[in-house]
Amino acid sequence: MVLYILCTVKLKVKSDVNASCKGFSLTDAVMGSITSSANSMISICSAIVFFSAIIALLPSLNPILAAILEISNITSLQGSGMAFFVLTTMLLSFGGLCVHMQIICLAGSSFRFKWFYLTRPIQLLLTAAFSAIGYLIVQGHISVETSFNSSIELSSTGSVIPFICVAGMVLIALTYRKSDRM
Repeated sequence: MVLYILCTVKLKVKSDVNASCKGFSLTDAVMGSITSSANSMISICSAIVFFSAIIALLPSLNPILAAILEISNITSLQGSGMAFFVLTTMLLSFGGLCVHMQIICLAGSSFRFKWFYLTRPIQLLLTAAFSAIGYLIVQGHISVETSFNSSIELSSTGSVIPFICVAGMVLIALTYRKSDRM
């Protein structure tokens, strides 16, 4: 949208800006962004459904392994003390394989994951070290009592509006062709 406004105003900053604006329409910009976001949402939702299905098919899966697969399963972990705190911070910093797959779907070939995964053990060790140090520093100064309800309600209204929005985005992504515009 900003690019369209900049192009239509025809800023005199550089002559290249005006040359790149020719043939650019608001319809192309809006439909391109809708199609791109719909494809991104499909990729992200597919990864979430895939990992949720794997975890559902393996009901006796260790909660730590479930959290490694999908980070939201970290809520099923129970424990206390420094070891639990360090484990939790390491799992949170890892992010879960589901999140990694979502990033791969969105980034494609524009991001090299080789060094990302080669440096993960170092990052996890640093996370463990800093969280242990932080725990030891804070342990004597803060008294915390928590209670956690493990049932999380995603939608209290039962609204179908999010479903309609996603279905509409999927429909647009699957049917839009650049040559169909007027």
